[in-house]
Amino acid sequence: MPVCLHFVNKCKCHMSYEHIAALFYQGRTTKIGLPRSRCKDCTTKSTLPKARHASNGCEFSLIRFRHIGTIKEQIVVTRVFLGIGGNLLQEGYASVRAGCEAAIEQLAASGFADLESSPWYETAPVPVSDQPWYMNAVISATTSMPPDVALAVIHGVEADFGRVRGLRNAARVLDIDLLDYGGMVLQSDAIALPHPRMHQRAFVLLPLRDLAPDWVHPVLQQEVGLLISLLPPDQEIRRAE
Repeated sequence: MPVCLHFVNKCKCHMSYEHIAALFYQGRTTKIGLPRSRCKDCTTKSTLPKARHASNGCEFSLIRFRHIGTIKEQIVVTRVFLGIGGNLLQEGYASVRAGCEAAIEQLAASGFADLESSPWYETAPVPVSDQPWYMNAVISATTSMPPDVALAVIHGVEADFGRVRGLRNAARVLDIDLLDYGGMVLQSDAIALPHPRMHQRAFVLLPLRDLAPDWVHPVLQQEVGLLISLLPPDQEIRRAE
């Protein structure tokens, strides 16, 4: 369905469309009016929701124009799987797992619904290093957010819990990955679906099998049980108590 999306940032603070949309889905904006407007690029009439970014007071508009003659928009809810884990203690929490569980609660308030967690696993770092072991789980959820916005929300939750992105495979307080988005296959500079390394990781596949034993990799077309049997034997993993 053709939809023309334009973003106008009145305060010129260069927030991306994904950032603004994520704020809407997280309930971190407040609508302050719904005037009629017209898209300057395609001259399509629509509403122009205005909102105020609560954290810094900048005012912006998210413009969603629908071309004349298209059918009424329908909200599509998609089942997604998220990987969550960490191996550094987050400030204010008694354990790594407690911090991860708090992050799950924030996801539930940020556009993800019907959240269900797998059992927790303790896993050795991959690749092998002298880092502390990780605490890992997989989350099943539903969302009406498109994948790019869902990823922006995930990154926002990570940042709220002190995640600083640096070297790949470095120790971290929180790591949330968008593993699978309704079986979608997508490759771009910003997002890859399914997660490109999920089929190589015991800390993803074992908890995923607990939640969805019949799950099939959208690209490889192999069931999760078969993928587990193909894992290298050097990945140490055990159920957490």
